Amino acid sequence: MTYQWKTGSRIKADPELAAQVLDQLANENRLNAENVVEVSEPEDAVLHEDFEWNDEKAAVEYRKAQARYIMRSLVVVEETVTEETPTPIRYFFQIEENSSNYTPINVIMQKADCMDALKRKALAELSAFKMKYTTIIKRCNAESDINSLQMKMENLGA
Repeated sequence: MTYQWKTGSRIKADPELAAQVLDQLANENRLNAENVVEVSEPEDAVLHEDFEWNDEKAAVEYRKAQARYIMRSLVVVEETVTEETPTPIRYFFQIEENSSNYTPINVIMQKADCMDALKRKALAELSAFKMKYTTIIKRCNAESDINSLQMKMENLGA
């Protein structure tokens, strides 16, 4: 088995060595975020360089992560005549490549290029979902359902 980091990840550690560290924790039934941080603290640890050890910088980064969580969590519910229970829709999306900016859904809906960007992002996430849950999808015989959804998304706006 060969290990590698997924496309776009910014992890510096050798994935083979990182897998050994994480497997060891899993074998000890201790694989969780707290223990990964703990075993990575020594300067010679495999994953040490992938953590921010400066407490002041780490606190700022944590608050940024909280802000991103807030932006990802806000939804809008549009009142409709046809639905008994309106569906909450995520309000902000990060659609620009290499940008940390979020865009409101009402702005995205008004611009074709933004809708195309959101569609590409959705298709990429669907593809990642298929890879992540391939075993379950196959066991549930849901491959055709996922592929049908993917085709519908690809044809959206075409």
